Parts: sequence; structure tokens; C-alpha cells
Amino acid sequence: MLILTQVRYDHRMILQKQPIAWAPIVFSILMILTCILGLCFWNRGGRSVLAVGFLIAIAVGLLGLWLHTDGHPLRKITHDLSAWVTKIQDEDEPPALAPLAFAGFGLLGWCACAKRFQ
Repeated sequence: MLILTQVRYDHRMILQKQPIAWAPIVFSILMILTCILGLCFWNRGGRSVLAVGFLIAIAVGLLGLWLHTDGHPLRKITHDLSAWVTKIQDEDEPPALAPLAFAGFGLLGWCACAKRFQ
């Protein structure tokens, strides 16, 4: 729920200009509902449904990384990480690594749902 609130706040200015910015918001809402149902029906297929949802979260995170970096993830990430050693002027660009939060949560969730970790 917290990531939904954060993404909604961060995307508030871009939602009308680029409808794709709704994707992580809608996905977060769907995953909240999926998690509730998946946990209620854990032993009756809920775990499998959650595992698929978490795999989709990884894809959403990677797609967000691609979109946040305009198709040049290595260049943008290198530029962002250079802020640790040199001063970078203020830029009005989306944070390149922020969408990877979805990929991280997706990986953790998938591991929790995987049978071999039970």
C-alpha cells in the first residue's frame, strides 16, 4: 500500500501527459487485491496466483526502468550514480532506479511463493 501511495504522488504531474504512468498505480491496486485473495486461498491455488503476480511485478519494474531511462538504462544509471563523486545540476527527470522497487518486491514475493522455499 505504501508503494502505491508513493507512486501515485510521484506520478501526479505526468498522469495526464502520459497514460502509461497509470500502469504501476493500477498494478499496485490489483496486487493488493490479489494478495488478499491469494493469502486467503493459499493452499487452494492462491500461492500460484501470487507467484504469477509477483513475476509480473518484476516485469513492471523492468518496464518502468526502461521508460524512466528513455531506453538507455546503463547510461542513465551511470549518470545517476556519478552524483556520488561529482555535483550534478538539478534535473527534471524521473529517477532511474525507482521502478526497480517493483522488481525487488516481485522477487521477494516470488521467493516466498516458490515451493522449494516452503
